[in-house]
Amino acid sequence: MKHVSLFKKYFFSFAICFFQGALSIVIGSFTVPSTQSFVTFPSADADNEMRGFASFDGGFALANNRTSCLFTSLCPVSRTIDLRLGKLALNTDLYLGDTVNFISTGTFIGNNNFIYTPAINEPLVINAAQTLSLTASVLVGLPVNSIDWNFSDQYVAAATNFSASAPELYTYSFNGGPLLSQVASTTFNFSALAVRFHPTLNYLQTSIASDIATNDTFAYRFNTSPNYLVQTGGDVLSGSGYAVAWNPRGSWVAASSDTSQYPDQAQLRIFNFNSGTGALSLLTTGTLTPIRNVQPNAMNWDSTGQYLVIGVNANATVGANELLLYYFNDTTLTSTNGVDLGRTVTAVDYSPSGTFIAAGLSAGTESLRIYRHTISNGTLVEEPSARVGETVTVNSVDWHPTGN
Repeated sequence: MKHVSLFKKYFFSFAICFFQGALSIVIGSFTVPSTQSFVTFPSADADNEMRGFASFDGGFALANNRTSCLFTSLCPVSRTIDLRLGKLALNTDLYLGDTVNFISTGTFIGNNNFIYTPAINEPLVINAAQTLSLTASVLVGLPVNSIDWNFSDQYVAAATNFSASAPELYTYSFNGGPLLSQVASTTFNFSALAVRFHPTLNYLQTSIASDIATNDTFAYRFNTSPNYLVQTGGDVLSGSGYAVAWNPRGSWVAASSDTSQYPDQAQLRIFNFNSGTGALSLLTTGTLTPIRNVQPNAMNWDSTGQYLVIGVNANATVGANELLLYYFNDTTLTSTNGVDLGRTVTAVDYSPSGTFIAAGLSAGTESLRIYRHTISNGTLVEEPSARVGETVTVNSVDWHPTGN
């Protein structure tokens, strides 16, 4: 480590505050030196502390934005610092090692202490917080129930409510500019509740809220030159169509239906998809017990295309899971696990690895949650450290391609 006199220092003069609790996660000692590998401090413990002669050579992270930690260490911190919008309270000066990477920032509570960087001629570089900025928009004029990108990220499909004077399914082109340009549309005379593009081809699947004995889910080929939509397949779902989901290879597609009109009929259907003709053919069905509706944005396959997770409306029956997991072996759909939440699951998405499931819930305590799906033993368990304190209804969830 370089001599202290060569360090830049950053001064903080904020008031320090702590939250004392019954539990305490303290790493380090004021009498015995130690070297620590990477550590993540949990949000469940209010007395997290990096103490004394503990050298955090592997770096550290705070679990989330509700995590606080007291820093009393006399040794440098190296490698990774990931605050995740949490709070690090300095009770001593913080020395950064020669190699430090700020993954995310948070709040430093300085208490008149300093942060020292390794070299006087090098700036303190901290990754800026990620932000969302509006890139393009379009006025649809109707409530939009579902949207999806095509595989090339050049087109967007939108499913809307019924209108007597406008289509319910649109496709738009996107070229990176400020506008989305409508290039094709089709009319159902019923609200379109869900739409999903094929993962590798310009086909899309949509479901509509039909109240008559006609097709409720449709496959369309989207032609890009010139632009138009042409129906290639369809089927009756025994009630209004709700959710649709392609498996990762695009070889089959799942669709769900409303249960109010035909409660004795299957609510889940898996269709084989002919990539040459765009035709659909029924492979198998599944029934929910007790009867409930799969929510429009709450159906998704894992990366193998063998596990299907769905979210349904709340049911007071004990053991009536709202987050449900199914296994599909190319011919049969089998229920394998679930979680009884007592609230409607409004959205689901598998992580790219297939290990985690993001679930959006109706308004209430912690309405955004992450569950770990362990295939080897079939368990489906929440990751409490991923809670972020969200309380409003979460209508849609989607993982970053890296799964982070």
